[in-house]
Amino acid sequence: MKNSGKTKKILTIMLIFAFCFVLIGIFAGCKDNEETDDGKVYMEKDTIYLIEEINLFGKDFAGFAEDEKSYIKLTKQGEMEVRLTPNAVAISTVNIALAGMSSEIDVSGFEIYLKGLFPTESFEDMKKTVERLEKDMGIYVEGLDYESTMVKNLFQSLKESGKIPKGTILPEKIAFSVKGKYELKTIQSKTQEEPLRAVYFGDYNELGDPYIILTQYTDEEGNELIKIRNEILNLTITAREKQQENTTEQNK
Repeated sequence: MKNSGKTKKILTIMLIFAFCFVLIGIFAGCKDNEETDDGKVYMEKDTIYLIEEINLFGKDFAGFAEDEKSYIKLTKQGEMEVRLTPNAVAISTVNIALAGMSSEIDVSGFEIYLKGLFPTESFEDMKKTVERLEKDMGIYVEGLDYESTMVKNLFQSLKESGKIPKGTILPEKIAFSVKGKYELKTIQSKTQEEPLRAVYFGDYNELGDPYIILTQYTDEEGNELIKIRNEILNLTITAREKQQENTTEQNK
């Protein structure tokens, strides 16, 4: 029973980071924007929103994200970067639990989620899967040494049995990021009265509501925030616009 509890904790923490960096990269929302020569609407200035809330299935995981290194960045050129960096507490929690496991961890059932998100990928060749995700979709897993014995053993075990072998730990500097082009759209939802401001990768699809529900608002102190919700996963992510510390250039 103790191992079962540890396994659940490990998988929950690892899944929150895996799911969030993918889901954040699908859509985001914003307020200030401008129309470009190509007719697409982007932010009128480069803007960083620091992630301060990650709530999944009613549990708060924001305490596992590294401050200043977990953010949504939207540029006026139409480029987007979403970065999620586990902090030392998250990495330590997972690694302590991993070290206490007396056997391998069976994650074969999660391959279906990988295929659901990326139909062409599987546990068969994880190195190539990671490389294709980087090249084709701009999804990066940073901090992994693919030539290390531990990572090679992990990928081989996933291929053969779908299990995480004993001795596996998270690297201290692991991080997830999504990079790509975005386009702002104000759309009228069929289920909500207020228009939604969405950011789309690729071509905009006018059919249906966005997978992620977005709201942009200002708090009592005048700070701009983005709230991202997904009802299927009961997921809520809140990010607050980063305040510029150096105003020298602005005052010139």
